[in-house]
Amino acid sequence: MLGKRREGNYPSRAHKVARFGTSWACPFLKNYNPNEPYIQARSQSALYAAAGGEEKPMKILFICTGNTCRSPMAEGLFRKKAAERGLAAYVGASAGLCAGDGSPAALNAIEACREVGVDLSGHLSRYLSPELVEETDLFAVMTRNHAAVLRSAGIPEAKIHVLGEGIPDPFGGDIEQYRMTRDSLAAALDALLADLSGRENKENTGGNLDE
Repeated sequence: MLGKRREGNYPSRAHKVARFGTSWACPFLKNYNPNEPYIQARSQSALYAAAGGEEKPMKILFICTGNTCRSPMAEGLFRKKAAERGLAAYVGASAGLCAGDGSPAALNAIEACREVGVDLSGHLSRYLSPELVEETDLFAVMTRNHAAVLRSAGIPEAKIHVLGEGIPDPFGGDIEQYRMTRDSLAAALDALLADLSGRENKENTGGNLDE
């Protein structure tokens, strides 16, 4: 939960996000002025590859804090589910608001996902850069706090999706907590894929997306 202290006397990473105005300055947040957002969140798959004509798959970026637990789990699970459904129109990736580059996924995240056929052993963390923002069509975040940070940086509300009712950070927890996180993510991803498929069907049939 946000602000909850875990094993040892240190704040959770979600708590660090809430304190981005102090010493926990995230790389993502150092690059913008809230009164003049540096982000021009364009995409629609980078506006059909800068008007080159060829439509690109929709890129969904899963966002958490450190990009070592929730977001890589979400990315791996999403890729597996999309492949099982034959959904080549969607591409999953992940990043973190306060991530350093090059850290592996948490061992318990790797193990929990391995149990369901998802391999995170090659994952390396990365922070949310302006380049990633520009090429992303949908930002799937873990909490409303993450969504608020993205909105404050100028990303349109329509491009931000909170998974489920929010996915608590398992950082510092045991394997059972990571399994619960995995299962919560799986349910939220099923709902997201159903929503995306429904919207695509409406677009293809000329239906109203706001119905």
